[in-house]
Amino acid sequence: MLSASLIVKSKGDNVICSNILRALSATQRSLAVFAVITTILIIWICMWLFYKVMYPRPPKSMMPKEGDVTTPRTCNFCGHSLAEYRGVLETPPHSDAMLATDEVVADTADTGTTKNQALFFCNYEHQADFHAGKTYKAHS
Repeated sequence: MLSASLIVKSKGDNVICSNILRALSATQRSLAVFAVITTILIIWICMWLFYKVMYPRPPKSMMPKEGDVTTPRTCNFCGHSLAEYRGVLETPPHSDAMLATDEVVADTADTGTTKNQALFFCNYEHQADFHAGKTYKAHS
């Protein structure tokens, strides 16, 4: 600081020096405010770039198109919920013999899936595992 070198013994010079010190402290305060605002802006820009790189937008092919069904469905294998257009919908073949019977599939003990009901899966692996008679394990 300039206080030790600018203070003079005479009364008139003391007033001038105190005005200079007040002006410097106001300048320092405005510089400090400017530095804080600049730092916040730099951090905001860095975080924006970080999120832009780390979490890019999904491709347009992943977004629902006109006519896609976006209602959530439950996977018949793992039980997770997923929008219908994102999963695999397996419809049974339409025959008179299948429509006449209403047998419950033995593989789906916890859900009352019938043979006439469409099956829904998260992906093709879940569909294959379901038909192979495997059971879902969360951490495998």
